[in-house]
Amino acid sequence: MFSKYGDIDCFVTTGGEFSTGVLAYTHSDASPVAADPSKVAVFGSELTAELASYIRDGSLKATIMNGGVVTTNIETQSQQIDTLLKGGTAEAFSPVDLGKVTIDNVDEYGY
Repeated sequence: MFSKYGDIDCFVTTGGEFSTGVLAYTHSDASPVAADPSKVAVFGSELTAELASYIRDGSLKATIMNGGVVTTNIETQSQQIDTLLKGGTAEAFSPVDLGKVTIDNVDEYGY
């Protein structure tokens, strides 16, 4: 992308592999921003231990975690199951949270 388009200051990626690839390249000696990778904002859509470390060092600005915080989802599912077991009716629609993971809340996701 740098070779084709020149000066790039932001990448919005889909999937953890793309985020990891962009971050690995921007931190490599071959990258035009190797001296200061913070010149490029990277945003993703997955969370792994490696990506969490990039969030902590400020290289990955934010990512979206499909489903949000796992413990919150388990709580919601447990409430729905409890309602069904007691003869109630479950909600027809159960929204899936999209957790916004940043340096301020990455610890909530267990990494």
